[in-house]
Amino acid sequence: MKHKMNLVVSMLIVTLIASCFLTPPEPATLYYAITPSDFTEPSGSSTTPFTYKIGYVDYSPPGIGSSRNVMASLIAPAHFPHGAVLKEITVYFYDDSPNELEIFFNRAELAGESPIDELVILTTSGTPGHSSISNTLDITVDNSTHCYNMVATGTPWDESWRLRIKGAVFKYTI
Repeated sequence: MKHKMNLVVSMLIVTLIASCFLTPPEPATLYYAITPSDFTEPSGSSTTPFTYKIGYVDYSPPGIGSSRNVMASLIAPAHFPHGAVLKEITVYFYDDSPNELEIFFNRAELAGESPIDELVILTTSGTPGHSSISNTLDITVDNSTHCYNMVATGTPWDESWRLRIKGAVFKYTI
């Protein structure tokens, strides 16, 4: 009987110790940044191959814009760990223009069977100078079937460089 009691007590102690070490940790909060130099401007047409060139980067004030006074898009890839849960996006920009900057955070299905999902659309309207805009998210990253990117579009871009995207920061947990 004493032997059975020692066995039960030992099993109880092992269970208590194991539960202390096997409790899942709190999700870690991490950040992913997209810099101005991550953005490129596609060029090409249906008859010529598309190429990507870096947009105009200026560091006083820092940021990137298109050299064309047209509706052009600058595109930056976004690479998150598989299974990460995106919690917030903050976009930094410079806007001293009567035009607006629209920023899209997109998800595309790799198989190409679905249209691009515009997960977030942010606009710089009414915020002159150096500023930022944020939006909360609740998106689980699935790299097995999707890819992610950001697109910045001037409406139109301002040739005097008064409209620039400076970058973005994503807050996520894993």
